[in-house]
Amino acid sequence: MDDNKRNEERITSILVDTSAFAEADSDFIGLRSRLLPAFFENIETKGILLITHPILDNEIYKHIEDSSIFRNYQDLVKKLKQCNILLENIGCSDEKLFQKIEEFDVREYTFETYKNNFVDAVRLPYVNAEMIFEKYFNSIPPFSSGKKKSEFSDAFVI
Repeated sequence: MDDNKRNEERITSILVDTSAFAEADSDFIGLRSRLLPAFFENIETKGILLITHPILDNEIYKHIEDSSIFRNYQDLVKKLKQCNILLENIGCSDEKLFQKIEEFDVREYTFETYKNNFVDAVRLPYVNAEMIFEKYFNSIPPFSSGKKKSEFSDAFVI
């Protein structure tokens, strides 16, 4: 393929559906996988413009709350509290360590990392809600019968 053809077919901007981030467990900080951090590094390296919308931010926050990373961290804090009681009884407790672990908000840290990845993104405006509701009640794309609820927030972005 020649360079002119390659330049014509080059992706210049992208809007990522939040389900792709949820599929990667919303691991924006790369705790378990470098998939999302590498994705954003690649986007930046290739000069691809990210597109976003305020509704996506709210969806992402919810996906982070639902992620196993957040749930596992909450479980860890709970278990460490239980261990700390035992460690205090045998004189081995590190109060500063336990305090730092308890104060760290993995949800907020993950969300801030997400927002930092989108700091230069183009933010789409809100659309006319009347048009969305008309399509919703008439099952016009992006709405289909049975899936209306799951597609509702996406319709405001589309």
